[in-house]
Amino acid sequence: MDLAKYRAMFVTEAQEHLRQMSAGVLGLEQDPGDAERIQSLFRNAHSIKGMAASMGYEGVAALSHRLEDLMDRYRSGRLAVEPTAVDLLLEGIDALAHHVQAIADQKDPEVALEPLVAKVQAFLEGAGGSAPAPAAAPAGAPAPPPARPASAAPTGPALLSVTVQIEKHAQAARVRAFMVHRRLAEIGTIVASVPSAADLRAGQGDFDGVLKAALETAESPEAVRRAIAALADVASVVVEATGGELSPQGARVPPPRPAAPAPGPKLGVPRTVKVQTDLLDSFVNLAGELLVVESRLKEATRDLELPSVKDSTSTLGKLIRGLHAQLMTVRMMPLASVTEALPRVVRDLAKREGKEVAFVQEGTDLELDRSLLEELPDLLTHVLRNAVDHGLERADEREAAGKPRRGQIRLRAFRQKDKAVVQIEDDGRGMDPARLRAKAVERGQITPEQAAAMSDAEALHLSCLPGLSTAGQVTDVSGRGVGMDAVKSRVEGLGGSLHIDSRVGRGTRISLHLPTSVAIVQVLLLGIDDEVFAIPVTRVLRTLELTPGEVEQRGRQLLFRYGEESVPLLSLRKILRLPAPETRGRFLSVAVVPVRQRTVGLVVDRFVGQQEAFIKPLPRPLASIDGVAGVTILGDGRAVFLLDSENLF
Repeated sequence: MDLAKYRAMFVTEAQEHLRQMSAGVLGLEQDPGDAERIQSLFRNAHSIKGMAASMGYEGVAALSHRLEDLMDRYRSGRLAVEPTAVDLLLEGIDALAHHVQAIADQKDPEVALEPLVAKVQAFLEGAGGSAPAPAAAPAGAPAPPPARPASAAPTGPALLSVTVQIEKHAQAARVRAFMVHRRLAEIGTIVASVPSAADLRAGQGDFDGVLKAALETAESPEAVRRAIAALADVASVVVEATGGELSPQGARVPPPRPAAPAPGPKLGVPRTVKVQTDLLDSFVNLAGELLVVESRLKEATRDLELPSVKDSTSTLGKLIRGLHAQLMTVRMMPLASVTEALPRVVRDLAKREGKEVAFVQEGTDLELDRSLLEELPDLLTHVLRNAVDHGLERADEREAAGKPRRGQIRLRAFRQKDKAVVQIEDDGRGMDPARLRAKAVERGQITPEQAAAMSDAEALHLSCLPGLSTAGQVTDVSGRGVGMDAVKSRVEGLGGSLHIDSRVGRGTRISLHLPTSVAIVQVLLLGIDDEVFAIPVTRVLRTLELTPGEVEQRGRQLLFRYGEESVPLLSLRKILRLPAPETRGRFLSVAVVPVRQRTVGLVVDRFVGQQEAFIKPLPRPLASIDGVAGVTILGDGRAVFLLDSENLF
């Protein structure tokens, strides 16, 4: 069997174990006596070792074996968890992650594992208080044969009966069984097996998870049992001597025919399957195209008085929307799938800066569309780096200010109407609006008059201007004025918005307001002459028809009363640089929309209607146009741009 075809499965499972290990070690650092977490870390290291050995990745197997030995010392109580060991475990996890990624990319890793294997071994020898495990073989070297017990005298080749039970819930149980078969062939000669290697390779016949083999080997039954038990997803191993040996002429004693497995409870077909994300994306795209076709079909049959046609198109629309809803549900994943690595980010940054930080996460079971989750890790890391580096004070500064020595950063996620909100809040020194105004004026990014007219809430958003930073010094973490402008741009590109709240001496809260899903959205259609534009309904607070008497003028600015505030009127026609109309109507059609912490009235010629739209991203160079977030197709075949009100003016 060509094991290369199972590389992706190994990478996926190994990366999952490594993510769990990283989170587990950080938890162990906070609670060194957590026996359950220690046991879980041991199982993770053991699983990686077995999988890597089965695939022939001996370097990964050797290092994970040493980490397994280290966790075994903690599990047995022979070692106490202390900071040096935590750093060593994290260093080992990072090295394994680097090599697993190199395997995924089919590239040679840039860092060798042998020095780290030796480092862990030296730590075990210096702190373990008992005989260390045998030194690991160099990466890429063939695996050594299983050790023979000291009391066993060498014997000639003997026949052993080997029965291996694969875990019932193991993924690709046949692959696991073939790996067992491969390991047995390395230990000795397989005289017979059920199923055979050929059947396992071809996927033929029934397989209930049990592999039986007659093995000719000079190794002891215990040595064979240990070698097979170390493989991944092996539930049990029974090795028995048959009592026969090879004759001097080499004639083999026929092994007993493996008995048929005892009947047991019939296992059901797995209720879940793995689907490649690009295939899922294709399904969502097809559902969107169906929605466009349904819209065009409705448009084409609007004037036909045929009840059967209208009923059919209505049913078709319901089915398409149901299909899309189900597909979007499948695409939803918990936020925790991308935030589980953040505690490590905070720990490493805090250690580098010499700060004490407690990081808390709440609500990470909130589900978002997978395409949004792919964008979040970089955004959240930007915000966290700022919070740790110049948001939180050092311990002595906090004490002098009457705060606890340890600073706190809290990540909260929750749903707010149709938006998902992800907040990162710290209890640090906060942001000074006056200082931000002064810095922006100094750099020439705003005028003194503009600075004076700004509210404190508006001044806080100056931190998102390119190149603006109030950090006292430039470090490799922050202070170069990059980061928040990129965060804001990316969030708005996803159809969301960024909000900043801060109080000097009390802390800062950064809120990312994001859509929960993408692709198909409800839009309001706006008409300018013969052109039609769309805006997400979620970005419209209200639509109004204003009379001239409801509009007031202050200087060159037109305003109207909306609740308790005066809201400026902005013409979409002027924003898009379209020619002025020949005549003006008696009423002004206005869409009230929120824009960067304020409210504006967007004046259009007319409201065309409201409908669901399948939004496609714009190709280059159109994707670089400010204020345009995508394009959709109307039922009459016209292409309509989706407006991004946050960046339109």
